[in-house]
Formats: sequence, C-alpha cells, structure tokens
Amino acid sequence: YDPDPNQPLFILDGFESTLKAISNLSMDRVASITVLKDAAATAIYGSKAANGVIVVETKAPEAGKLQVNYNGNLNFSFADLSDYNLMNAEEKLELEYQTGLYTNTLSPTTDLKLKEQYQARLRDVLDGVDTYWLSKPLRTGVGQKYNLRLEGGSEEFRWGVSLAYNNIAGAMKDSQRNNFNGAITLTYNYKNVIFKNQTNIGLNKAYESKYGSFSDYANMNPYERPYNENGEINRTFYNVGQSKTIANPLYDAALNVRNESNYTELINNFSIEWSVTTDLKLRG
Repeated sequence: YDPDPNQPLFILDGFESTLKAISNLSMDRVASITVLKDAAATAIYGSKAANGVIVVETKAPEAGKLQVNYNGNLNFSFADLSDYNLMNAEEKLELEYQTGLYTNTLSPTTDLKLKEQYQARLRDVLDGVDTYWLSKPLRTGVGQKYNLRLEGGSEEFRWGVSLAYNNIAGAMKDSQRNNFNGAITLTYNYKNVIFKNQTNIGLNKAYESKYGSFSDYANMNPYERPYNENGEINRTFYNVGQSKTIANPLYDAALNVRNESNYTELINNFSIEWSVTTDLKLRG
C-alpha cells in the first residue's frame, strides 16, 4: 500500500490506518471523528501529519454484556452522462463534409474514393444508423455490503470480533470489487495500564471491465454500425484520410480475456498505555 502524499493521516483506534479501512467501517460502530489540522497535530504524529490528521474512535464494548450488531446495505453504481453533448450521426457527417474531410484536390483518384465513402455513410445515416456508443459499455451496477460484529467481556477484559463483506459492482460492464475484512480486538485493563491488541485480515479481489476505456467509446463515430448484417461485431472501421483503421472497442470485449487482481492483507497492532497521572500518559 502506497499512501497518497496529499492525503491526511488516518488514525483508527490509536493505530495508523488507511482511507480504505475507514470506508469499510460500519457507521454504527463509530464513536467519534476528530479532524486535526494545526501544528499540534504535526507535533504529535510527525511529518506524516503535514496534511492534517483524521482520528476515528470506535465504540468500546460494554462490560458484562454480549452485543451483536448486524447491518446490510445495497449500493448502486451508474454513470451520469448529462455532461456529454455529442453530435448525432447526421450532424457529425455534415460537419466532416463541411470541413473538407471528403475532398482531395491533389489526387482525383483519392477524391473519388472519399466521395464514395461519404455517400456510403450518408446512405447509412438516411437508413437510420445513429449509434449511441456511450451506452455500450455501461450498466447499473448493484452491489451489497454486510457487517456483523460481536463484542463483550468484563471490566478488566473485553473482546470484539467483526466480519464485513463488501461487493462493489462498477458502472462499466463486468467490473466489480469484492472485499472481505475480519478483525479481532482484545483489551485488558490492569490498574492504570491498558494492553490492547488488534488483528485484521483483508481479502480483496477485483475484476476490471473487458470493455476497456470509456473514452474509446466517446471518440467513436455515431454513423458506424457496431455489428454487420449477420450480427457479428465489426472489428475495424475505415478512417477517412488516414492509413490506419479505427478499432471497434466492442471487439476486445468479445474476446475470452480477463483482467483481475487480488491481495491478502494481514495487520496486527499491539499497544500498551500507562496512565502515570491524570495529566500524563505514556503509550507505545
């Protein structure tokens, strides 16, 4: 994990943490959130606190009482295309014609080929071809998030066990991320000394969309047909005035390829806190 140097320092229950770990917390477990952004924060936490510190404390279990907390959520991912104001097929073809894209005064042979290409595209437009490429790689992704926590103990010894599963379905087709997190917290109080141990395990598996980059679809021409008369994907399109063809981004999505990644993260934190006096605490 390589933290963003522009991010603040995250502290979760006294230990340095990450934005990902904070985001995975169930909100009903949070007792307080404190933002430190002055020189005092830097003095306490060092140079890593140059962009401020966000301190998150979770609720401590009540002594002598077993508590079970569970919550589940649905989350939705969708693309907002309201900022896109693209030309339709007729407007794009007319703009290309007016700018001279289908004219070559230096080569009559080339000029004839360009005129034939324009007529072929014009026939398609008049036949109703107007492909909205932006919708091709998108979907409304529906994900799930579940949290289960058990905690209890006595005044001297307290424990907590939590399990969390988070499935995020992206707005791009076939893209999703699965997170599983488990944690065990043990706290022992002996007079004015607190011993605390936290063990966390995180499993992550991510699948990137086979549909590639969304910008590829925004750059496609609306007068092109994604599929031919037989329902097969057109692999490439003719690029006017260029020696290279334009690739159909839907072709790669039809190939039997996968782009996935996964990692396992295990973190154990142990601390001792000694309250020497009411005004002095030592912690290591």
